Amino acid sequence: MAFGNGGLLGLGVMLVRRNVPDSARWLFIHGREKEAEKIVDRIESEMPAQEGIELPPTSRYLAGRQQASIPFREIARVAAQRYPRRALLGLALSLGQAFLYNAVSFDLGTIVSGYFAVASGAMPRCIFLFAIGNFSVRCCSGDCSGACTPPARAGR
Repeated sequence: MAFGNGGLLGLGVMLVRRNVPDSARWLFIHGREKEAEKIVDRIESEMPAQEGIELPPTSRYLAGRQQASIPFREIARVAAQRYPRRALLGLALSLGQAFLYNAVSFDLGTIVSGYFAVASGAMPRCIFLFAIGNFSVRCCSGDCSGACTPPARAGR
C-alpha cells in the first residue's frame, strides 16, 4: 500500500511539474531570458485587462547574474548577512522540528506505553489520533502573517 501511495504521489508531482510554469526569475538566472521575457510580457499585458489597473512604466532594472546553480554556501551567506534574525529563526525552527517533534513522533509508542500503560495493540489508534490532531491544528490555525490575503484593488 505504501509503495502504491508513493507512486501516486510521484505521479501527482509529475503532473504539477508539467502544468505549473517556472518563474521568470528562475528562467532568467538559468539562462533562459527569452522564456522569462515572454512570461513577464504576458503578465504585463493581462494585468490591465483582468484587474483594471494600468501598470506604470518602470524606470529601473533589476540587476541579476546568470549561473547554472547557486551553491548552498552562497544562500547561507546572503541569509546570514542580509536577514540574520530570520536565518536564526529558521535554523531554530528546523532544529526544533528535527529533534523535538520527530523525537516525539518516532517514540510515541514508547512514550504512551511507558507513561500511560497503553497496550501495544492500541498504538495504531494512538498514532492515528496524533496524526488527526496534527492535521486539525494545521487546518484550524489561521494564517496570521497576511501572506494569503489578496492585495486590495484600486478603485474600491
